[in-house]
Amino acid sequence: MMLAPVYKKYYARTYSSDEDAGSDESGSSSQSSSDPVASAARWSSTSTSSSGSSSDESLSEKDLELASLKAAFVLEFGETVHVTEDAWVHSLYGWVVSQEQLEEFFESDSSGYKLDKAGNGRWRGLQEAPRHWQYDLCIRFSSVIARIVNTLNRPLEGMTREIVNSSRVDRLSDELKGRCPDISIKATGPSLEAPETSDEYAPGVGYSNVASVIDVSFDQGGDNAEEAAQHAAYCRQIFLAQPNRNFTRSLIATPDGVRLIHYDRSGVYLTPYFDIHQHPYTFIRVVLGLSSNVEEVLGLDSTVQWSIDESTGKRTHGTIISSVDANYQPIIYNLKANEAPFVRPGICGRGTTCWHAYDPVTGQRVLIKDTWRASSKRPEAEFLEAAKGIPGVVQMIAFQDWLAETKDYRPEGFGGKDFESRTKSRVVLEHYGLSIEHFTSRFQVISAIRDALEGHRKLLRKFVLHRNVAIENILFGPPGAPVGSRGILIDLDLAIWTSTPSSELQDHWRTGDRRFQSLAVLRSVGLECSPIPTFLDDLEAFFYVLAHIILLFTRPGVRNEYVDKILSRWDHDSPKDVASSKIGFVADGWCTSRWWGKASEDLIRGFQRIIRSIHVEKSPITHSTYDLHKRRDLLEAVGKETAVEDWYAKVLKLFDDALLAIDREDREAAELAQTPPAETLGNASASFSDEQDAPTTSQRNFKRRLDGSHPDAPTPKRSNAPPEPGRI
Repeated sequence: MMLAPVYKKYYARTYSSDEDAGSDESGSSSQSSSDPVASAARWSSTSTSSSGSSSDESLSEKDLELASLKAAFVLEFGETVHVTEDAWVHSLYGWVVSQEQLEEFFESDSSGYKLDKAGNGRWRGLQEAPRHWQYDLCIRFSSVIARIVNTLNRPLEGMTREIVNSSRVDRLSDELKGRCPDISIKATGPSLEAPETSDEYAPGVGYSNVASVIDVSFDQGGDNAEEAAQHAAYCRQIFLAQPNRNFTRSLIATPDGVRLIHYDRSGVYLTPYFDIHQHPYTFIRVVLGLSSNVEEVLGLDSTVQWSIDESTGKRTHGTIISSVDANYQPIIYNLKANEAPFVRPGICGRGTTCWHAYDPVTGQRVLIKDTWRASSKRPEAEFLEAAKGIPGVVQMIAFQDWLAETKDYRPEGFGGKDFESRTKSRVVLEHYGLSIEHFTSRFQVISAIRDALEGHRKLLRKFVLHRNVAIENILFGPPGAPVGSRGILIDLDLAIWTSTPSSELQDHWRTGDRRFQSLAVLRSVGLECSPIPTFLDDLEAFFYVLAHIILLFTRPGVRNEYVDKILSRWDHDSPKDVASSKIGFVADGWCTSRWWGKASEDLIRGFQRIIRSIHVEKSPITHSTYDLHKRRDLLEAVGKETAVEDWYAKVLKLFDDALLAIDREDREAAELAQTPPAETLGNASASFSDEQDAPTTSQRNFKRRLDGSHPDAPTPKRSNAPPEPGRI
C-alpha cells in the first residue's frame, strides 16, 4: 500500500465551507483544527513506526503521513468509524455467481484453492509470501484475484475487467505514486473513460477507469480510522473522475483475510476482517461484486451513459435521463461532451454534481443538478417551485426525486442515531452565464449583484430564505438579459421556509460558505439555543459578496494579493476567529482601486454602514448576561422593528444610485474617447493609465478610507510601516 499525499490545502478549503461536510453532521467537535498537518501530532501517538516507538522523533515519514491523513479524515467523517456485524459481509453479492459455478471452480486445479489432508482449504501462495516483501504479496494476490475474475465474472458486451498490480510505479512522478493503490481493477464500459497520461498512476490506469481498488498488507487489526483514511484518498478521486458514482467499495487484503470499505455521501463503514481460507465463497462473491460488469453493482448511476470511442477509450457523447414527460416516458437529455461536469469536492455531504446538457425538444442548453440531501431536509425542488417566475432567481424546468438512498447500501438498522440517510434527487434548470467573479465591467457585475438581491427579496416574499449567498451562487444572466435578470441567484438546496421552527434548525446551523457567513451565524456555533437565521444574515452575505468583488479585484481578473490573503483566512479558521476578523473588516477602512471609481466606492461605503448598524445593535445583546433563551429572542427581534421591505429598499437604492453614476461615467468616457485631443495639450491627456481607465472627477484620488467605528473593534494600533497594498 502506498499512502496518499497530505491534502492540507484541499481539506482546509473544502470542509469548512460545506454545511453537510466536516464536523457539521459527522459528530466531530466544532473546535477541531482545520489543519490536518497541525492535527497530525495529536494522532501520531496512535501510529507506531517500524521500530515500535510512538514518539514524534522516531516516527517514520510514512507514519507521520498516515497520522496526517487520519487527522484530515476525522475532519470530514468524525472520529467514529462504523464497523458492521460479522455476518453481514457474507450476505453480500449472493446472486453474482451460482453454487454450481463455485463448485466447478474449486474442482479445477487452476482455482489456486487447495485442501490439505485434514480437509482445511487455503488459497495457495498467499501465506507463503516472504514476510515484509510487499511487492511479492501483491503479485500473489493479483494472481488469485485475476483467476477469480477471468473465470467467473459474467461477460457483457463493451465491458472488460483487468487486474493490474499497481504497487510498483517507478516511472511515475512522486505525487502520482502517492495516490497509488496496490491492486487496481481496470475497467471499460459506458461510465468509464481512459485517463489522460498525466492522470495515470500506473500505465493505462487512472481513477477514471477503475471499478475498484485493493490495498495489500501483511497484518490485520490496524486502527479503523487509519485504514479508512488510506482509502478515502482513493475513493475521493474515484468520485471526482467518475461523476455518476453513487458509492465506492474497496478492499484491504492480508494473507489470512480481507475487509471491505464502503464510501458514499453519508460517510464510511467497514466490515470486520473475515478469513478468506475458511470462507472462500464469500471472498469470491466480494471480488466479483467489486469487479462486476453490471454498473449499478459497482455503485454507478446507469441513468447517465456515454458512448466510448474504442480506439481512444474517450467519451464521445452521452445522455442523462431526468424526469418523465406528459405520457410518463423518460426524457433523455444530451450531455455536452466537451464540457466536464462540476463535481463538489469531498465525499460526505451533498455531493453536488452539475451536468451540462441540451433539451431534446428545444435544443436549448440546460443544467442538470444531482444532489444528496439529508433525510431531515426538504428537497430543493420545493423552493424552486416557489421561485417560479421570479426574475433574478434560478428557474426549474423539471424535477426527479428518490433516485437512490444511502440507507439501501447498508445493513438494516445501521448506525443507530448517528446515521442519517441521504436521498439523491435531480433537477433540470435553465442555463445561465458564468459566476460574477468573471466580470468584465463595473456596470455588468454591480447590476448582476443588484438583480440577484432583488430576486432574493422577492423570494423572501414567498417565505423562502436562501441561506447560501456566495460569489459562486450568483451567475450572470443570459446575454441581453433585461433589468431584473442580469444576475441570477442559484443553489436553493440549503434554503428554508421562514416559518421553520428553530428546533428543526439546531442541527444545521452551519450553512453555506464560511467566507460569506454573517457574524450572527458564526457566533451561533455550538450554542444550545442559537437564534434562527433571518434575512439580515443573507443581506450581510451580499455585503461580503460585494466586498469580494470591489475590494479583492483591482480590475477584471486582477486580484489584490493583500486583500486575498486576508479573505482566505475566512475559509478555514475557527468560527470564533472568522467572526473576530469580520468585526474588524466591517469596522475598518478599506480602499477601492481607481479602476472602480467613486460610484463603486460610495456603494460599498453605504452598504458597509448598513451592515455595521446591524452589528452595533446585535453586539450588546451577544455580550449580555441574559439567559440563552432571552438572548436568542432579542437577537431574533433585531430588524423586525423596521419593515423588511425598508431594509431591501435602502440597499437597492445604493445599487441603483451607483449604476446611474457608473452609466454616466461610462458615457462620458466614451464621448471623451471620441473627441480628438486639443493640439495644445499634446499627448498629456490622451489616455488614462491602467489604474485610471475609469473617468475621474477633478483628478480625484479614489483611494479613500471607508470611515466608521464598531462597538467590538479593537483600539487601532499605530504603525510607521508603509500602507499595506490595497489599504490607506
